[in-house]
Amino acid sequence: MGYVARLLNDYYPNTSEPSTFPDGAPMDINQTAAAVQAAIWFFTDRYVVNTSMGEFRGAVVAIVAHVISQGPLVQPPPPSLTITPGSVSGPRRVLGPFTVSTNHPPATVTATGANMYSNAAGTNELGDGTTAEVHDGQQIWLRSTGPSTAEVQATSTATVPSGNVYLYDGNADVNDAQRLILARTTELKTTVRATAEFLPFGKLIVKKTIAGPAAGHQGAVVIRVKCDDGVKRRPVVIPGGTHAGTTSRTYRHIVAGTECTVTETRNGATTTVTVAVRGDGQEVTIPAGGTKTVQIRDIYRFVPGSLLVRKTVTGLGAGMQGKVIIRVKCNGKYLTPDFVIGARAPAGERTKQFDGIPVPATCTVTETANGQTSAVSVDVEGSGQTVHVGPGDIAEADVRDTYGLRPGQLEVNKTIDGPLAGHQGEVVIHTVCNGTALTPDFVISPGATGVQSHIYSDIPTPATCVVTETVNGATSAVSVEVVGSPRTVTIRPGGSGAATIGDTYGARPGSLLVTKTIAGPLAGHQGPITIHVACNGAALSPNFVIAAGTPAGTVSHTFDGIPAGSVCTVTETADGATATIIVTVTGAGQSVIIPAAKVVSVSLMDVYDDGSPVKPAPEEPGSPSVDATGSLTLTKTIAGPAAHRHGRIAILVTCGGPVFNFTFVIPANTGPGSLTRHFVNIPSGSRCTVTETANGHTNTVAVVVSGSRTVTIPAKGSTAVHLTDRFAVKPPRPPAPPFTG
Repeated sequence: MGYVARLLNDYYPNTSEPSTFPDGAPMDINQTAAAVQAAIWFFTDRYVVNTSMGEFRGAVVAIVAHVISQGPLVQPPPPSLTITPGSVSGPRRVLGPFTVSTNHPPATVTATGANMYSNAAGTNELGDGTTAEVHDGQQIWLRSTGPSTAEVQATSTATVPSGNVYLYDGNADVNDAQRLILARTTELKTTVRATAEFLPFGKLIVKKTIAGPAAGHQGAVVIRVKCDDGVKRRPVVIPGGTHAGTTSRTYRHIVAGTECTVTETRNGATTTVTVAVRGDGQEVTIPAGGTKTVQIRDIYRFVPGSLLVRKTVTGLGAGMQGKVIIRVKCNGKYLTPDFVIGARAPAGERTKQFDGIPVPATCTVTETANGQTSAVSVDVEGSGQTVHVGPGDIAEADVRDTYGLRPGQLEVNKTIDGPLAGHQGEVVIHTVCNGTALTPDFVISPGATGVQSHIYSDIPTPATCVVTETVNGATSAVSVEVVGSPRTVTIRPGGSGAATIGDTYGARPGSLLVTKTIAGPLAGHQGPITIHVACNGAALSPNFVIAAGTPAGTVSHTFDGIPAGSVCTVTETADGATATIIVTVTGAGQSVIIPAAKVVSVSLMDVYDDGSPVKPAPEEPGSPSVDATGSLTLTKTIAGPAAHRHGRIAILVTCGGPVFNFTFVIPANTGPGSLTRHFVNIPSGSRCTVTETANGHTNTVAVVVSGSRTVTIPAKGSTAVHLTDRFAVKPPRPPAPPFTG
């Protein structure tokens, strides 16, 4: 074919050659064409011209020889024009791309039933939209102008070189046909076509419903649609915080039969909002010309909250309190069970967390039992507080109970008793609890009687209190016997205690002074003397014993501690008399009443002699003559309105030179009237002194004593002494002044 192409390129019909025969004779057109045809057959069919053809053969040989000498001509490829793909079907939008391929650009492209665009979006028209000149590789998209099918046609004009062989293509009802060789260059027009089928669309509607109590508090929601048509579709995005309701989106122009999956890839759940998704992940097939609806429902609820209640137990009374109950009420509903802390829980913190609280919630924390008892007080902080619980929150509430020990109470009782109750002085009772003195002291005014009480309150507990009577009311005349001081009392928290101190008041004991006068001419020669004292029938011991031979004079002995009011009798049980000495006893057997805090004197006189008349003492130079004895008459008159109520009266007569002692005792309650006593054998000239050692006064009876007290005994004569005691009732004792200290 290369030789044929060379031949056709250099000879007729592309040139006028051969124009002559080898001998120079001109050739007509038919001869020229015949020679060229014969040469072509030489190369294609090994055809040779018979030698008998003469010059014609020579002309053919010359053509063949020349072509062989020049060699085969390389031909350009035959002209080509294609549109690929030949057909496209798809939804009623833009279909393509169709690619035009040509080795002889430009190609003229026309569209029927659609407009042509150079981009997939169908926005850049080619040419005027229906006709355009394009180059090799141009892509074309078709947008339907209404019909369901469209056609794109490309036409290219190609210059076809000579030598091209055209073969039978079987388009006739014959098995074969003549091969043709193009003898000269010419232009051929080639047209190719492609079709587009716009399928009917379907729609997909995605509906998203937001509901639930937390609707409006959720996060963003994203719903993605993925279809097997490979088209990327914009997701449904619902911003966070969108209120309850339904949002929808319609996806159009989806080819019928397309399978789509609708997935909620982000459901709006947050740390505070939970979601229950209904309808997620649905798969649907898009119907031809119809609509498929997918509904997704999200129910939003708040993440439940929690409330942590912290209870702090503190204070001195911590560990002694009773049971504590804390109740929590959220949005009008009590949470169960209550927060209960058992009795006697030690100091420290305890917590209880209430979970699963529907939110938002307003909770009230109330301590309905605070643990206070009779022994423990409480100061509660935080009860009744309101706490807000948000979604997912762990809110806290603190309740603090400070327990204190309830103060105690101490009652101090003072019992005043005894015969002289009401005559005592001031009494002071001092109390110390846990080392601290309670103030003021419990002071009882003088003269109080019965039971006196004082209460000390608000004593910090537990307490150990010592109650001591620091001033007991004793006076110079009143004695006291104290029972119960000091006394220790323990007071528990919230408790009470009592301390009783008893004071028995009586008269201070009195004393009895027994004075024994030893006289007479044989004084100093007597035997032992024993004086026995019995008070209220009970003997006092030891006896008052005067040793034998005690010289003349006065000997005394005091009996102390005798209860006031005692009646004491003084008896001389041994008077010192001997075989040769006789005694005259004066004052023995007398009885006296012992007053409080007083000393009562009792005088006894023992005159010792041998029974002979008393001889006067020898005269001393310069002294008066004593040649005789005399006597003394003592008269005692008891008078006055209280004469019959006097006490014991004792009179001592002391005469000197030598000494003579006489006693005159008048029992209590004697009289009224006068009593006389005679004292004889007193040396004349003796000076006698009369002393009333007990004048009969008592606590209720006063006395005024009158009369002479000193006399001189005449010789052989008698002298008289007259004493008068006038008794009267003492005025009432004035009340004690009020005590304000």
